[in-house]
Amino acid sequence: MKKMSVIIIVLIACIANSFADVDCSKILNEQIYDEQSYANLSDECIENFKYIIVKGKDTEQKLKALKILRKSKVGKNCGFFKDILLSVNSMTVQQMIIEIISEIHDKQVLPIILPYLESPFYAVREAVIMALKKNGDDRMYPHIIKLAKSDDAINRIYALEALYHLYDNRFYEIVVQLLKDQNKSVRYFALECVKHNEIIATLPYIRAMAINDDNDEVKVEAISVLASLYDKGAYYIYVRSLGSHLDGVREAAVDALIQFPSRDSALYLSRQLLAEDETYIKRKIVKALITFRTAGDIRGIQKILNYDDNPSLRMYAAYAFGIIKDERAITLLIKAMDDDDYRVRAEAANALGNFKGKIVVIALLEKYEKESSTYVKTAILYSLKKICDKGSLQRLFSLYCNENDAIHKMILQQTIHHIIARSFNQY
Repeated sequence: MKKMSVIIIVLIACIANSFADVDCSKILNEQIYDEQSYANLSDECIENFKYIIVKGKDTEQKLKALKILRKSKVGKNCGFFKDILLSVNSMTVQQMIIEIISEIHDKQVLPIILPYLESPFYAVREAVIMALKKNGDDRMYPHIIKLAKSDDAINRIYALEALYHLYDNRFYEIVVQLLKDQNKSVRYFALECVKHNEIIATLPYIRAMAINDDNDEVKVEAISVLASLYDKGAYYIYVRSLGSHLDGVREAAVDALIQFPSRDSALYLSRQLLAEDETYIKRKIVKALITFRTAGDIRGIQKILNYDDNPSLRMYAAYAFGIIKDERAITLLIKAMDDDDYRVRAEAANALGNFKGKIVVIALLEKYEKESSTYVKTAILYSLKKICDKGSLQRLFSLYCNENDAIHKMILQQTIHHIIARSFNQY
């Protein structure tokens, strides 16, 4: 009889566990959406989900189980999630567990997550840093200081990752020391920390790095940081760096000078065009001069317009002169209308439409008569229409009478009509 009772109890337990497993499976597979089901999750389900997270192989299933546990009765239990955290190696799972723990307002949270500041996974370290920032517990700082003073460069970088988000003035001296670090990567990350937190007091150290650092990447980053912090005291460094043999340094110097639009900046940048051989840097300088609305030393853009091997750059130079509207460029643009590339000729003709005067009009009219490209001739006509000089009417009418191309004839008619309408009273 006793034996029979034991068997019945075992069967009942098995059936109960079987139902529990079915319910857990339904919840995990999102066939049950009732939040109350999560809150009233059975102990069997909780252990089942914990087993899936620790021992399972399907990451998606693990994350689903964590989301459910987050809403269950163990959702505020630090110890429960600590056990799981210590038992898993998955970056994604660790990241979510840290996020869950960070929402638990308990003093136990800090010692649980702090060691993960040294995780080899960036996403995990970032989750810890965001949790520390959220909770604002000063007990974290000794650990960060310990990392910053570590003999291992990786740990010092981890410290800087934390300070990037958690910096305050108490860490100034540590950041300064890391700016002087022997490891180039540490110095680079220290510069990122300075830029993000706008640590103005470090500018003298960064100026020294921009000039003297023995690593090119660090030197470039130092110049970029000085510019991002609008350090006018480093202006001489930007100018000096234009003469560097390193493309990256020159580009950083150009970017820095762009932050300080002035007549002097325009002169330094335009003169750099006389020596610069990198196309992308030339383009960046021309763009800056367009923004400044000045050609600076006109010889810079002139060199590109008349002699550069890249037709695209020559076009850009012509366009720049048209936007800047420096009258010294008129003769240069007229010369550019003889360029071998029809696109450059058209852009030069288009740019001349932004100027006035007899020399411009005559040059455009004469070029129209000689030009063979439809594209260029169209650009010339639209420039003449834009200039709207009534002195051009006789020549335009003569061109209209002799033009055989229907499209050009139509544009000529429109141009003549536009000039007459603008220049004479109509009754």
